[in-house]
Amino acid sequence: MIVHMDEDVVVVNKPASIPYLFVDFERAYDSILRDELYHDMLGLGVPPKLVRLIQVTMKELQCTVRIQGDMSDYFEMQKGLRQGDCLACLLFNIALECAIRRSQIQIGGTVFNHSVQLLGFADDIALVGRTRAAIKDAFLVLQGAPARMGLKVNEMKTKFMRADPKYAANVEIRGMTFEDVSELIYRGSQVNVNNDLNSDIQRRIMAANRAYFGLQGHLKSRVASRKTKLLLYKTMIRPVLTYGHETPVLAKPLRIIHLDDDLVVLDKPCSLPVHPCGRYRHNTVVFILAKEYQLKNLRTIHRLDRLTSGLLLFGRTPKKARQMEHQIRNRLVQKEYVCRVDGEFPSEVVECSEPIEVVSYKIGVCKVSSKGKECTTTFTKIGYNPVTKTSVVLCQPHSGRMHQIRVHLQYLGYPVVNDPLYNHEVFGPERGKGGNIGKTDEELIRDLIRIHNAENWLGIDGDSDLFKPLLNMDDEEKGGSREASPCESLPTREDKLSVTENSEKVISAVPAVAEGKVTVATQTGHDAPDLAFQPEKMTTDPHCYECKVRYRDPKPKDLVMYLHAWKYQGPGWFYQTELPDWARVDWVDPED
Repeated sequence: MIVHMDEDVVVVNKPASIPYLFVDFERAYDSILRDELYHDMLGLGVPPKLVRLIQVTMKELQCTVRIQGDMSDYFEMQKGLRQGDCLACLLFNIALECAIRRSQIQIGGTVFNHSVQLLGFADDIALVGRTRAAIKDAFLVLQGAPARMGLKVNEMKTKFMRADPKYAANVEIRGMTFEDVSELIYRGSQVNVNNDLNSDIQRRIMAANRAYFGLQGHLKSRVASRKTKLLLYKTMIRPVLTYGHETPVLAKPLRIIHLDDDLVVLDKPCSLPVHPCGRYRHNTVVFILAKEYQLKNLRTIHRLDRLTSGLLLFGRTPKKARQMEHQIRNRLVQKEYVCRVDGEFPSEVVECSEPIEVVSYKIGVCKVSSKGKECTTTFTKIGYNPVTKTSVVLCQPHSGRMHQIRVHLQYLGYPVVNDPLYNHEVFGPERGKGGNIGKTDEELIRDLIRIHNAENWLGIDGDSDLFKPLLNMDDEEKGGSREASPCESLPTREDKLSVTENSEKVISAVPAVAEGKVTVATQTGHDAPDLAFQPEKMTTDPHCYECKVRYRDPKPKDLVMYLHAWKYQGPGWFYQTELPDWARVDWVDPED
């Protein structure tokens, strides 16, 4: 079971045996008891000065009401948050989060999940239970904790969604009756008992069309600037649509190296982003861990670029995450990476201490510059392969700047063999060696965007590791097509069956995970890993242009970069992964 929510969409991947209770609070913002809120903010570690500042701002709050065109006398509000205040949503989320933390327990097998969303639908909570009895138990616990904050359940707007589509009956809990519904709009998305997303997709497209035609006069106006029109589209049209397509990744499983109550250590394959970003959502590390291993609410300790493989650490508790972050921030962690670079690397140890500057946060590109931040990387040659004219190099970064290893290798003139960004002619004929780019930052950004067009079918992801341009290659060698190739018909259910057949291969490829410390007892939610592909949950829309486009899958070599996080060692702990095949000195690419 996965419940995902963000500012645009809610995805409820709902097994048929699990009922839901969608809880709404009555006059939520106006009911918050401020003294309780201030007390809980201090408990969360908010600085006392900041709490005092908010308290002074909210004290003696004067309000007025418009009645039939006339304004009433001012009166003082003793409780609640100020509507329209930019802090109101944040303060309410803090109040709700504290209330939920007091309620977050498991009673008789109850599965009690919650999600709090900033700036929209903040007074909604979804209760998930295996049985109706579990739902009732969870609701009674939830009802008590928020009441301390002044929140009261809205009986009229709280809805129950049954597990069995054929069985309908209202639910009564402690004198409150909740309507049993087959579908409802929850957090902006249509949720139904059959878990059918097609109706929601069509509803969103129609809503986007209405929004477009309503703004058509402004969008076609010669007075409004292009920037204004783009802003209208991004804020008024796109949010009501938000229908995305997942980007391909390698079919390599995550390998769990260590798992306990505080920490998750895994070997991340290439091509997977850590977090949802750009057009990646389900094909991300955090989503795969949640679905396949029921590991949820993980805290990020550090990150790896999407194309970089190797060690990745997550905290399962805030305390452990803070502890590990402190060690990394204070440089108490020794990190070792292995890479394969062009050319014969020097035999002696090379230390590069050139400062690195971020040229553009938007597309994620850096360079060596005197304006940058100080950082140091030590490089040691492991071996040289005269056949491929490449070297295997051990890298030890002593700081954690963005793309530090890749930028320093580019500066030294030994870029990573298949680095799609820093081993490219866009940095000049010498590919950035010695910091010689031969163009301004603006020209570099312009050329990068031109070559790696954002409309390319692979797109630009949130990590902004731009893909290698498909130049000097015939059409059969290209992993994807720059030109869209619309099909006359949408992909059918039969087209997806081949993926289902391959799911057994994927499952059989994960014994390394089972050999580790992953047991049912340590799994969050106590559920068995779900590794099967479910084609019935893959939807297409007849109105979506991209659903009609069949793209060729990228070749595996286009999704791999020869940079691997090998070893991490800190005070009292040490983790290491197996080295990939390309890390052998005598390795030769079979496709060469």
